[in-house]
Amino acid sequence: MKKMGLSTWMVIALILGIIIGAACNSMGIDTAPIKPLGDIFISLVKMLVVPLLMASIISGTSSMNNMKKLGRVAVKAIILYVATMCLAMILGIVVANVIQPGVGVQLAGGDAAVYEGKEFPGFLQTILNMVPSNVVASMAAGDLLPLILFSVFFGFCINAAGDKGRLVADFVASFAEIMYKMTGYVMMYAPIGAFALICYTVGNYGLSVVLPLGKMIITVYATLIAFVLLIYVPMLKGFCGINAPRFLKAMQEPLLIAFSTTSSMAALPSNMRASQELGLSKDVSSFLIPLGNTVNMAGAAMYIAIVSNFVAQAYGMPLSIGQQINVVITALLISIGAVGIPGYMIVMMTSVFTTVGIPLDGVSLVAGVDKILDMARTPCNIIGDVAIALVVDKSEKKKEKNNNGIHSS
Repeated sequence: MKKMGLSTWMVIALILGIIIGAACNSMGIDTAPIKPLGDIFISLVKMLVVPLLMASIISGTSSMNNMKKLGRVAVKAIILYVATMCLAMILGIVVANVIQPGVGVQLAGGDAAVYEGKEFPGFLQTILNMVPSNVVASMAAGDLLPLILFSVFFGFCINAAGDKGRLVADFVASFAEIMYKMTGYVMMYAPIGAFALICYTVGNYGLSVVLPLGKMIITVYATLIAFVLLIYVPMLKGFCGINAPRFLKAMQEPLLIAFSTTSSMAALPSNMRASQELGLSKDVSSFLIPLGNTVNMAGAAMYIAIVSNFVAQAYGMPLSIGQQINVVITALLISIGAVGIPGYMIVMMTSVFTTVGIPLDGVSLVAGVDKILDMARTPCNIIGDVAIALVVDKSEKKKEKNNNGIHSS
């Protein structure tokens, strides 16, 4: 039993959770008492987020002695993040307009006051919010984008300090290893947490809730799978020579963690290990995987695009071209920096709804199946993190090889 890996335990937990949850639902047994076991796991993950993210990025940044390389890696990754997220949203909007999953659906009224929509602050304000005026306050609030900017700048300054910065660099590298070890211990609890979360979800949301929304759920899952097959798989094969079976074999553990916990942060350490098994350089892995975990949210962006159209169609108010462009811009900006913890996108969705005038009542019902949808978009997010990191790393290795060839000749 001790020889079984985490991925095996996660599969067992998923199967047991689904079976017991379905049995409880059919017999009318409340699964709420088991939910705290899952909540404990999510709280443990939240506890790790800030120190793990900062330590990984600072360590990865400071380990790149070539600042030009760091700049190139960051720029290439961000361009690919934005490009793939835009493609994901465009695909989501096209599919939503063709299939029209919301047509004929009767949305049940809900307490929309639970979700407070806020106006989209605008592009300039979003950029300004990325600059931390108080790093400690950003850490306490869990504002990840300001912390990423600070961590990259801090790592850059460690390198700029030369030998005097080596002591700090060694300390941060040691601290990062401690955080990886701590995360490993937390992951030992992951099967229990995953079992509780899956059992509660299946036991709490019966067919009476899921069936009316079945068309939308199938649309989201099918579109996310199509996006992975059409974008990420050819990208990996064409640029890195990695085929789908090899990629999925290396990624099985982080994908199971992401699927069962719906938390990309929970899958972060496992995702970093998997990326290195696929040949990603350790310094690039330490920098880009945590960065992508926060900035690259193609699955979440596509989800917002589809659900916005679904709710609008259900209310008999199809979105105009201008409104859908507004959805793309808003979803792109709020997806960048979205916290990789369960349920966060439900809150973010209200910003999109408010921006384009969709009734916030629609959020109440979508929230009922958000857990089911989150199980699809979170794995898509972490696949994108590794795929883009591998492509960027491959381009850097090719550049270095060409430069070495020129110098040797």
